[in-house]
Amino acid sequence: MPPGEWVNESYMAAMSFSLARSVLQEPHRWPPDIVQMASDLLTVRLAKRTRPLLELATAAHWFDE
Repeated sequence: MPPGEWVNESYMAAMSFSLARSVLQEPHRWPPDIVQMASDLLTVRLAKRTRPLLELATAAHWFDE
């Protein structure tokens, strides 16, 4: 099946972090839709943990005169 038609997104929305990591360690073993969902899940999780650049710059006094 072509990408986009294999998996029901509502079912896969419950993919765990550990399963997503496993999928991305061997993406060639999974359908493209599953690999994309795993990638999206990890991207969102990492984005939530990343500090905004403005916060870092302010804390480090990058632009103070």
